[in-house]
Amino acid sequence: MSERIELDNIDNILRNISLKLIVNENLCKLLKYNDSFALFEDITEEQRYELNVQDGDITNTRIFYQPFNNDTITDQRTELRIYFMNFKPDNLYLTKVNIGFDLVVHNDLWRLEQGKQRPTTMFKEILKSLNGQLVDGIGELSFVDSPCVLRYFNSKFTGYSFTMRTRSV
Repeated sequence: MSERIELDNIDNILRNISLKLIVNENLCKLLKYNDSFALFEDITEEQRYELNVQDGDITNTRIFYQPFNNDTITDQRTELRIYFMNFKPDNLYLTKVNIGFDLVVHNDLWRLEQGKQRPTTMFKEILKSLNGQLVDGIGELSFVDSPCVLRYFNSKFTGYSFTMRTRSV
């Protein structure tokens, strides 16, 4: 198994990762609903896909293909940021890619029922959906042997950042 992927596939990576993630109902509920009972809410397939809209009306979008920016959001919400942490082309055809994930949670939304925390629950759901799983056009994703670090995005948002690596099979 190689860590290299075809450079032609790089434009599809973030979209394909997000399409794999929106199948995870618990993760989508945590992104969509601000209350502490988010995991007990219902969510439709259409609502899950709205979380991933990148063009046009992005009012309900919660998954973005870029790192967090201090001026990006001010309202109470939770976002998942997916982006290229770095990539290292070996030649014109193959590259190694590390994908960065930011779990951006408004400070008032951390607590969930049953003593759970929104960002750590999101982290577990993302790993369930992606770690060791095949993603179309990319191959297998794996959690990088580095910590999931606490981040203070700004005075209203705190969360975690971590990295996953692509592996072609």
